[in-house]
Amino acid sequence: MPQEPALTAAEQKFNDVWNEHLRAEFSAHSADETVATMTATPAINEVPVMIGGNGREEVYEFYAKYFLPQIPPDIEICSGVADHRAREAGR
Repeated sequence: MPQEPALTAAEQKFNDVWNEHLRAEFSAHSADETVATMTATPAINEVPVMIGGNGREEVYEFYAKYFLPQIPPDIEICSGVADHRAREAGR
């Protein structure tokens, strides 16, 4: 199997932040840590259930009250998703 090329610095930074975000959500179950991985003005919109938030306070509330408490304790996250998507984007 051929070796994949190394990530660029920008791709590696994105991948590191994404992995930290996943860890904060699914391992730490921490709204504080999850929101810390986001932009200064995050937004989330879960269309099927009509819930979400705009800005840090509302996004924090979404994670703390609705999303994180619903995560099953035995969930497993696959790694390498960000790396794969960055490559498919045509780098």
